[in-house]
Amino acid sequence: MRAGARERLFRTDDTLASQAGRRAGNASVLLLIFSAVKILIQVGAIVVLARLVPPSDYGVAALAMPVVAITTSISQFGLAQAFIQSKTVTHDFASALFWVNCAFGLFFSAVVAALGGPAAEFYGQPLVEPVFWVLAISNLSGALCTQYAAILQRNMHIRTLEASNILAMVGATSIAIVAATQGAGYWAIVLQYMMAPTLLFLLFVVTTGWLPSLPNMAALKAAKEAMGFGGHIAIYSLIVGVSDNLGTIFAGRVFSETVAGVYHRAWTMAIIPRARAVTVLGSAFLPTASRLQDDPKGLRALFVRMVSRIDLIMMPIGAGMCTGSDLLVRIALGPQWTELGPILGWMGILCLPAACAKCCDWLIVSAGASRALRNYGFLSFAIIVVEFSVASRFGIEAMTATFMLSGLLVRLPLLIWTCMRVSALNFAAVAQSFIVDILFTGVVIAAGFALRASLPPMPALAELAALSVLIAAAYMLRIALSADLRQDVRTVVRRIVSRGRR
Repeated sequence: MRAGARERLFRTDDTLASQAGRRAGNASVLLLIFSAVKILIQVGAIVVLARLVPPSDYGVAALAMPVVAITTSISQFGLAQAFIQSKTVTHDFASALFWVNCAFGLFFSAVVAALGGPAAEFYGQPLVEPVFWVLAISNLSGALCTQYAAILQRNMHIRTLEASNILAMVGATSIAIVAATQGAGYWAIVLQYMMAPTLLFLLFVVTTGWLPSLPNMAALKAAKEAMGFGGHIAIYSLIVGVSDNLGTIFAGRVFSETVAGVYHRAWTMAIIPRARAVTVLGSAFLPTASRLQDDPKGLRALFVRMVSRIDLIMMPIGAGMCTGSDLLVRIALGPQWTELGPILGWMGILCLPAACAKCCDWLIVSAGASRALRNYGFLSFAIIVVEFSVASRFGIEAMTATFMLSGLLVRLPLLIWTCMRVSALNFAAVAQSFIVDILFTGVVIAAGFALRASLPPMPALAELAALSVLIAAAYMLRIALSADLRQDVRTVVRRIVSRGRR
């Protein structure tokens, strides 16, 4: 890539701030389309692999997943957010961040490999050790992807970013399915997890055409400053990673690898909507919010629009998961996963605050208040450790229920308060975009349980269909009663139709 073309890759359009709402709206529609595709792929992979890899085998791989997920997150060190939040960036600056991420990736790959032996002793399962060794590679692969994803995200090259992710998912899933059909057992899950970031890195190199240069002293100095900002985010990412995976660790230690496998499978299913329909929208929200810091009214409008739009997806999914998880498990995964049903039902609560929580995270980051986010993370983690320590004595379902309810009723209000303290967010924006939705969804969940109690015995598919009709009708009514939501839906439909005609 020539120097001129190379620098153009890092030059954002000056009209981004002035057209923030329109561009974020267009990007969010595109992201939601890609997210729907990724959800279908991931759900399909879960259904197929759940029938090829039994819970006991899956549990062996699941015992290693928490450490790998945590170290992968911390190895990014918040540098992607620092890069996106910066007003001006260059090829040299991006290159320096790339090599810093590589260094972190190598370090944490070594850490994961070294933890294999102690983890096998901790869980009392010797098969875990070689799983740690192989999965260590994914830390380096994930680190190599970080700067490429940040470049594409900052410039809102959504189509390239998401298409690459989809191709990597399909490739890794295909490899895992082939391995599982050949009797690979838990190694099929390990291959899927390891190959996804490796394939994604190769696709990023091909699609962007960008290769980093060796860093110079000025770029390294700028990278050091970015690490100061990103360090707090890295600590927060570490805390979130540990918190999200602590349930699997407790399940493996307190109960067994089979229970850990059931819990982790439920968790991976429950976070699909959050990961695919919420987190990816940061590609549109974060760079836009970073450029609206001098426009509090515009920033609040962006928050309301984004949360309200995502809630129309997340709230119905959460309601369906809370009320029909046992039906989903019977239909999709088969009888060997029956114990997963009640756990997945409680985890449906994850969907309810997901949009509000992530947008608060992004607002805090865009305001440059990463220290406040870190402090909230420490407090949240302390609450979770106490919850698990106490609730795990009463069984896996009690532990899950406590964790989920605390996330909605205790930790989310603390996050909202933190966000309002450091950004332009106010209570009116939260009430307009979230509180009404969560109260409405509570009514829908109660109606769903009442419907199921009143239905005569019928096949699981028919009962799930009846429940789905109730939830769909409720949210159609919700849209019909709100002029803003009606306008939002019409806008989204028009944009989807216009893109389909291109």
